[in-house]
Amino acid sequence: MAALSPMRLTRRPVLGRIVVFHRVDPDVAARLLPSEWTPRTVGGSAIVVLSYTRLGALATKFLPAARASSHDLAYRVAAVAPNGARASSCTWVARRETSSLLGAHWRGRALQHDHGRAKFELADEATEVRLRVHSSRGAELTLHAACCGAQPFEDALIDRPCEVSEFFLKDGQVQPHGVLSRDADVIDAREAFAPEPLVLHELSSAFFDDEDVFPPGSFEVDAAWRRASTRLRGTHAKSALRPGRHGQATDAAPAFPAV
Repeated sequence: MAALSPMRLTRRPVLGRIVVFHRVDPDVAARLLPSEWTPRTVGGSAIVVLSYTRLGALATKFLPAARASSHDLAYRVAAVAPNGARASSCTWVARRETSSLLGAHWRGRALQHDHGRAKFELADEATEVRLRVHSSRGAELTLHAACCGAQPFEDALIDRPCEVSEFFLKDGQVQPHGVLSRDADVIDAREAFAPEPLVLHELSSAFFDDEDVFPPGSFEVDAAWRRASTRLRGTHAKSALRPGRHGQATDAAPAFPAV
C-alpha cells in the first residue's frame, strides 16, 4: 500500500487527550492492518489504543471563521511496516469519529475509510472525566474514569508514565491522517502529553464490542491515561462541555448528569 503523503494545512492546539491501551491478540490486530503491515507487540500482545483528543480552534488564513474546538476519537493500531530494506514503526487508524463535518467528509469520501462524524459530550474535571460519543450508527463510546495519584494498574504492560511516553515516541507515521486534525494524530510524548493515570469505572466501545472484529477473549484493557500537562502547570480550573450545533462543543454546565 502506498504511503499517504502528509499534508498539513493547519496547526491546532491540543486541549485535552485520553488514551486507553488495549492488549489484543496479534492475529486479531493483524486483520485491522494493511496486508503488508504487522502488529507491533509489547510483551507478546498487539496494542490498540483508544485515543480521544479535543483540539482548539483552527489557526489558518484559509479558514479565518473557524473558531470552534473539535473532537476526535481514533482507534490506533501500533504496527510495523516495510520501509525499503528495513521495517519501521508506524500507526494505523482503524476507525475514527470526529465532530468536524469537513473532516468526516474528507476522510470518508477521499480515503474510503471507516471514518465518520459523531456528537461528543464531555465533562472533564480535576478529579474525573466523562465522555459519550454518538454517531448515526448509535452509541460509539461511553467512558467514565477517575483521576488518581497512585498507580492503579496491576499486571499492565504499560503501567508507568515513562512507558507511555516511550510507546508514543515510537508511533512513526500515522495513516490515514487527517487534514484538519493532524495534531490529534501526533501525540508528542515529550512536550504535549504528561500522562496521568485513570481508574476506569465504565467503558463501552462499539468498536471493541463488535465480535466479528474482536472475538470474545481476544482483547482486554491494559491501562488508561489522561493528558495532564495543564494541571502540572498549576491549572486546576474545572471545564465542562456540552454538544452544540453540528456536534461541536460549547463551554457550559456538565453535559449530562452523573451515572
